[in-house]
Amino acid sequence: MPFSVALLRKMDNTPPEIKEVLCLLLEEIEQQREAAVTQTDFNDLKQLVRELLAEAQKRTEQCMEELAEAQRETTRELASLSRAHDNK
Repeated sequence: MPFSVALLRKMDNTPPEIKEVLCLLLEEIEQQREAAVTQTDFNDLKQLVRELLAEAQKRTEQCMEELAEAQRETTRELASLSRAHDNK
């Protein structure tokens, strides 16, 4: 993990025991920062979920239209078969 020049200069004048603790603390902070999801990452994920949900909604509406048409066709076919049966 890179440290600033100013921090390194101040740490040069620090006793070794404290310097070691400070380095460990900085490494721990860096690990936690890397592991955390940033606000930008979170916003990107929210946008992706919105887009996926919109696409799923669109597909669902298309499927519902296809099902409705299939139901109308089935109804027409049943009516036609019923009339044909009644005419015999």
